[in-house]
Amino acid sequence: MKKLILTMVFASLLLSCEDEKIDPMCGDSKINQESEECDRIDFENSCVDLGYYGGEIACTTSCTVNIDQCILAGRCGDGSLQADHEECDGLEFAGVNGSNGDDCTSHGYGSGTVSCTEDCKFDLSECDSCGNEQLDLLTGEECDGIHLGDGTCYLEGMWGGELGCSSSCEYELENCTFATNPITGEQHSCILNDKGELLCLGKKLGGSTSDSKPEKIAFTENVAQVVSGSAHVCFLDAVGDTWCLGEGADYRLGTGDYQDQLAPVKINAPGQIFTKLSAGASATCGINGAGELYCWGTLKRPLEDFFQNTTPQQITFDEGNVITKVSVGDVHMCVIDTDGAAFCWGNNSGGKLGNGQSGFFLTDSFTPVAVLQSEDYVDIAACQEHTCAIDINGDLWCWGKGSDYELGTGGTDDSAQPVLVDAPSGVEFVKVMCSISELRQTGYSGFTCALSSVGDLYCWGDNYNKGRLGNNGAATFEPLPAMVHQSDFNLRWQDFYVGTNHVCAVDMDGRPWCWGDDTNKKCGGDAIGVYIAPVALMP
Repeated sequence: MKKLILTMVFASLLLSCEDEKIDPMCGDSKINQESEECDRIDFENSCVDLGYYGGEIACTTSCTVNIDQCILAGRCGDGSLQADHEECDGLEFAGVNGSNGDDCTSHGYGSGTVSCTEDCKFDLSECDSCGNEQLDLLTGEECDGIHLGDGTCYLEGMWGGELGCSSSCEYELENCTFATNPITGEQHSCILNDKGELLCLGKKLGGSTSDSKPEKIAFTENVAQVVSGSAHVCFLDAVGDTWCLGEGADYRLGTGDYQDQLAPVKINAPGQIFTKLSAGASATCGINGAGELYCWGTLKRPLEDFFQNTTPQQITFDEGNVITKVSVGDVHMCVIDTDGAAFCWGNNSGGKLGNGQSGFFLTDSFTPVAVLQSEDYVDIAACQEHTCAIDINGDLWCWGKGSDYELGTGGTDDSAQPVLVDAPSGVEFVKVMCSISELRQTGYSGFTCALSSVGDLYCWGDNYNKGRLGNNGAATFEPLPAMVHQSDFNLRWQDFYVGTNHVCAVDMDGRPWCWGDDTNKKCGGDAIGVYIAPVALMP
């Protein structure tokens, strides 16, 4: 029995010796590569080497590696943001400028979504700079918020108004405007735009100062038609009410008094809705829906005025004519009725009433008289000392004083009845206007302008050293219709208006131009110049 026990002890000791050679004990500072990860020795790799941001690698009592401290320090990709080392990690984002970093706006962009790269950096590739209130031309932005760069409505092909910027950083033209109609007086010019706003420059209507840039007239948002006299303006609004402003002398504003008005005032005509207006030197007239004619102001005559109406009063016709067109001059006026017949009354010097009276037989008329040979007229213009009218075929006829070639016949003879204007072959006219109030110390000076059906504008008569014929200074007088200089723009016109010594017109692109005398800056210049050809009127 003892022998058996000794034998078993010896065998056990022998096995222990063999185990020590094959698997040394954990903790002996020697690593058995087959069974131990570590054994109380320094590691060749650190937490940083393993991709962590810090910490110490430890060896457990069971000789396995412990990286808990590494994990605690964190690493990119663990889904937890370590702000000292990472901009983002998975769905976690560091704050930027007081906002969450996953918002493109916090990075100075206008919109878009921030993502996170594999190396835990912000990925801004899906961010859009549009909307960050900083103009970035390199990304194709035209504008950004209030930052419009060098853009203007004018440069975008419009005329005036306020250029806007869309949410996609493209120019927005909603508040830009086109010019539609010009008007001119003795010392002012005005432009009506497509939003029904009236903007004026030159001598302030009803005032004494001058503006070289068009300024909007207060309370003009829905102007339907506008006309100008020498120093006053009247217009129709969208509901047919008539308003006037400017000099009130001679009762031309129709308010019942002669006070100057800086802002529009409604005329004193209860119940009257006018559809068309015309203004002369010191009088204004309107046609209502029934074709009845009402006038206010003064049609002057040295000893006895042809009329002086403090408020609108009806002008009657013996045959009850229905009036379709009216033109008020300085000392005479004319109308066209539904039959196309023309009638004039007032001063008849030079034969401008067109009734055939001439020489010693010239007499003024306080009532309308028929113009000879007048039929099928569609437009008429009562001027300072002559009259012109366009017939249904587009032919232009003039009568009255011709001393400055204003009748367009090539000669200077007066005519007491209509004579055909010697226009270029094939030209058909659609509108005619002429000067109404320019008197020299030595006498009268007149000119005429007419627009053709294709948008060419012709002027003739006395240039008066003011450039008002727009012929680029080609001649002092133009005996026949001469086309207004087109500059380098091949200009065509949709409308025009003749003042005393200047003309303004709107081209086919809705942009206004002026030429002639720039006194009081009415052509948009420096008030001392004369423009012999059209110059762009800037907004």
